[in-house]
Amino acid sequence: HIRMPGYLLPLEFSETGDTDFLLVPYVGACVHVPPPPPNQIVYVEAVKAFQSDSRFEPVWIEGVMRVGNTSKELFLVDGSSDIQIGYSMKSVKIEKYRKAP
Repeated sequence: HIRMPGYLLPLEFSETGDTDFLLVPYVGACVHVPPPPPNQIVYVEAVKAFQSDSRFEPVWIEGVMRVGNTSKELFLVDGSSDIQIGYSMKSVKIEKYRKAP
């Protein structure tokens, strides 16, 4: 069980919030070539939909980390790309990033 920060990149978009994300280490990761290595990308399946104000907003995610190589198709403005992923998390808690006082 871990808690880690990063940036959420939705795999699908919904007006009510999203449940499938890639957690990436920096803004713009996976949108530009090359994407980060698989050991820096986490596939996140949220139990509850999360709606972000901005893709440039960092978040905390919390849940059980699983190791295992997989790939997900990410749809971009100019097409799609298969992104290699090294980790996944299910049943996570997602909240906006706040620095500790």
